[in-house]
Amino acid sequence: MSIHPSTAGSKTNLQGMGSLKTGSTSRILVVDNEPGVRDMLRDTLDSADQRCDACADGAEAYVRMRSERFDVILSNARLPEIDGFQLLDMVAPWKNSPKFVLMGEQRNADTVRSAFKRGAFDFLSQPLDMGDVRNVVSNALISRGCTTKSDSSTTLGVAKTEQNLHTLHDPETGLMTRTAFCTALERMRSDCHRDQKQLSILVFEAQFNGSRLHHAQADHAQADHAPIRRFSRILRDFDTPKGVVVRIEHGRFVMGLFDAGESVAFDVAEQIRRRTMRLELTATEINFRVRLGTGIATSSYGCHETSDDLVERGLAALTRAGELGGDATVRYSELAHRDPSRRQITVATAENLANWIRSSRQQLKKSYLESTLALVAAVEAKEPYTQTHSEKVARYCQELAGRMNLSRDEIESVRTAALLHDIGKIGVPDAILRKPGPLTDQEFEIIKRHPQTAVDILRHTTHLQVELPYILHHHERFDGSGYPVGLSGQDIPIHARIINVADAIEAMRSKRSYKNQCDLKFIATELQRCSGGQFDPDIVDVALDWIRSTPEAPLTLL
Repeated sequence: MSIHPSTAGSKTNLQGMGSLKTGSTSRILVVDNEPGVRDMLRDTLDSADQRCDACADGAEAYVRMRSERFDVILSNARLPEIDGFQLLDMVAPWKNSPKFVLMGEQRNADTVRSAFKRGAFDFLSQPLDMGDVRNVVSNALISRGCTTKSDSSTTLGVAKTEQNLHTLHDPETGLMTRTAFCTALERMRSDCHRDQKQLSILVFEAQFNGSRLHHAQADHAQADHAPIRRFSRILRDFDTPKGVVVRIEHGRFVMGLFDAGESVAFDVAEQIRRRTMRLELTATEINFRVRLGTGIATSSYGCHETSDDLVERGLAALTRAGELGGDATVRYSELAHRDPSRRQITVATAENLANWIRSSRQQLKKSYLESTLALVAAVEAKEPYTQTHSEKVARYCQELAGRMNLSRDEIESVRTAALLHDIGKIGVPDAILRKPGPLTDQEFEIIKRHPQTAVDILRHTTHLQVELPYILHHHERFDGSGYPVGLSGQDIPIHARIINVADAIEAMRSKRSYKNQCDLKFIATELQRCSGGQFDPDIVDVALDWIRSTPEAPLTLL
């Protein structure tokens, strides 16, 4: 499912399946001046029923399109001589022209709007997500009237036949499976980040006849499924390109809403509540009562939170709804202003107290991070080539730490530290940050102060004390030649060692004022070359395994 208006949801695509032609090989042309990208896209899209060709520039692509039939064109927006937008303008007027997908570094929403106005089928933001690429190409082929014998389409299954729907939907409710939901939710989160929009999570707990029918509390096989199916039908009406829903337990559901602030999410929750109450009155053949508790969590603009963060906040708000009797809608933002009463504390269980403490700490940390991220943005504005650098490093750290089996709290700590690791550059003069050539020894000494400056800025924040050593030591080298202290080996906090590797990967993957973007083969070679010197060899092994097992991995996280 793509949230762009040009790529309708799965329901719309499935309605058109009867008109699709089968048996012919679909033709795709990739236009990109970077060989690594061309090879990666060819490997991703080429199959027995789908042929993917590639060329390096717009002029060659135009010649080939005049003499050969292509169904889909994937073109980089920035090409030498004839760029992607010019190529689109040349092809758009043709009768039965191929579906055109632009790829580029989307700086603002105007770029995307311009692409659609000029006739593009879709716009893929770089760094590319190979799941998104497969999804968009599949939708483009469907729109053009093409399909394949195997129908091996997207992870969201927008082009699946009805016989295969059981792999993508819960057969009892018709809602998404968890895999499909998580994929769609990550796409929404990525697009919210790209377009500076908000993502809202709603967590519902439906109680029938006063029972919470979770897997953990009731025999799912023997539960009365009729109320679940009725409630699921209500939620399916909100399963659209801007809203996705999944059942996580028998009576518990999660909904993601794209481009939805807290007030919009609350309105949706109330619509569902009203319809659920009418369901209770009209289901006369079944004697049941319904209670609906709802927790709402809304991201910041640009969605700097992870999907897990938002779901956890939604569950915290749902817990409060349960404390209110299980028939209420609670916003996570309300929890920060709610202290438990003396009576509640007196009768509270250990779990209640733990939830209150965890919620308070998370809200404090969230509030401080939101204000501190403004400083991160200010740093990255000083150095335009590094915009979004900190968030990419944070996502890479999260992936590496997860593969190293660190605990959930440790993963969150290294991610937070990575978001803030360069905040000390606020004190570095612009002339040094933007210098296109090599730095002098004196200039480099100024740069080397930024980890300590970051700690000086953050040291008075009690709930970031755990992260301070990781930020301070993220430029230490495994062989002891780094800064600011010169720690070596295991004396460097493992979280700082992870940031060091992730920071280097992102720096190599990105174009800077003094260098071009590096391909993944070069990155792997550099990691190996610096293993044991700059980098912890064990973390290098994890990073290399990540890159080699999923070649598009460092491109898919944002």
